[in-house]
Amino acid sequence: MVVEGTSISVTATANGGYRLNTVTIGGVSQSGVNTTQAGSSTFSYTVNAATTISATTVKMYTVSWEAGTGTTVECNTSGLESGYWVDNGTTVSFTINLESSYKDLKVNGTAFAGGTYSVTVNGANVSIRAEATYDTSSCIVEGTMITLSDGSKKAVEDLTYTDRLLVFNHETGRMDSAKITMLDHLELEHKLCNIINLKFSNGVILRIVWSHGLFDRTLNKYVFLDETNYKSYIGHEFYTEENQIIKLVDGYITTEYVRIYNPTTSGHMNYFANGVLNISASLYNRGELANIFEFDENMMYNQEQKQVDIEKYGLYTYEDFKDYMCEEDFYTMPFAYLKVSVGKGLMTQEEMEAFLAIVFEKMLEREYDYEN
Repeated sequence: MVVEGTSISVTATANGGYRLNTVTIGGVSQSGVNTTQAGSSTFSYTVNAATTISATTVKMYTVSWEAGTGTTVECNTSGLESGYWVDNGTTVSFTINLESSYKDLKVNGTAFAGGTYSVTVNGANVSIRAEATYDTSSCIVEGTMITLSDGSKKAVEDLTYTDRLLVFNHETGRMDSAKITMLDHLELEHKLCNIINLKFSNGVILRIVWSHGLFDRTLNKYVFLDETNYKSYIGHEFYTEENQIIKLVDGYITTEYVRIYNPTTSGHMNYFANGVLNISASLYNRGELANIFEFDENMMYNQEQKQVDIEKYGLYTYEDFKDYMCEEDFYTMPFAYLKVSVGKGLMTQEEMEAFLAIVFEKMLEREYDYEN
C-alpha cells in the first residue's frame, strides 16, 4: 500500500521472444510503449485511489534471409533487416531473382520462378535461403554456319568430333585451328526458344539463345549478350574471320521451335559463327572466365600484365583437378588460368568448384557421344 498522492515509477519489461503490446495503469492505456523484442517501458503515475497495473505482450519470431551465389534477395518491408524480430502472424515479402549467368533458382530447396516471395510467420523463426546453379546455357541456332580451319563452312548441326575449327589464338594474336572437344545439345530436340537475332553492318544475322559471348572490339573483351542487354551493344564493333571490324546495327527477338547447339574448341574456346568471333560459352559463359587477362589492341593477351598476374596468383596444376578430369583434358583447356581468376576475385572458390562439376558432367556426355 502507498499513501494517496504518492508518485510512483512503473516499469514493464517483456520476456525474451516477446514484445510489450499495451500497458494499462488505473484503466488508462499508456502511450509510448516500447514495442521492441524484450523491450521495457517506464511510466510515472500519481496514486489517488486503488490502482490496477497490467501489461499485455505479443509473441515474436526472427526472420532471416540469405542470398546464395548467383541470387539476389531483397526484403520488401521497409526497415526490416535479416535477423530482426517480427510479430507472430506477420507476412513478410521478398523480391528474389537470379543474377546473370545462373539458372535453376530455388528458395529453401524448392524451385522458384523469381519475383515476389512471401512467407507468414507461424509459431517459429523463419529462415529464407535462395540458391542457384551456375548456368552454362549458351547456344547458337541450327543453320548457323561454322568456319572450319580450311576456310570452308559447315552448319553447326552437322559438326562432328573429327572437324577442326578456325579459332583466334589470344596467345599469339593470330588465327589458328583447334579440334572440337564438346558438342553440347546433340541429342536435344526442337524446343521453343526466344531467339536473339543480331544484325551486323555487313548484313550478317547471328541467331543466339540465352546468354552468348562475342568479342567486342569497342570494349576489347568478350561480352555476353542476352535478352536483357543486347540492345545496349548496338553500335559496338565486333570481329570477323576476314580480320574485319563490323558493327552491331540492330537486334530483335523471335520465338521459334528450333534445335540449338554449342561447340567448344580445345585450348582457345572460341570459333567463328556466321563469320563472327564467338566464345564457347559451354565453359566460358561468364566474362570473368573469358576475360581473365587483359587484351592488347591486336586482341592478343597483354603478355607483360599476364605474367604479372601469374606471378602474383599462380597457376593450377593437374593435381588440383585430378578428381574432375583426366590429365589430357586438363592440358587441352586453359584450366590452369582459373587460379588467376579466383585470385583476382573474379570468381569464388565455390563458383569454381561448381563450374568444374559441370565440366566433368559435360566430359562424361562427350565420352558417350564419342561411343555412339
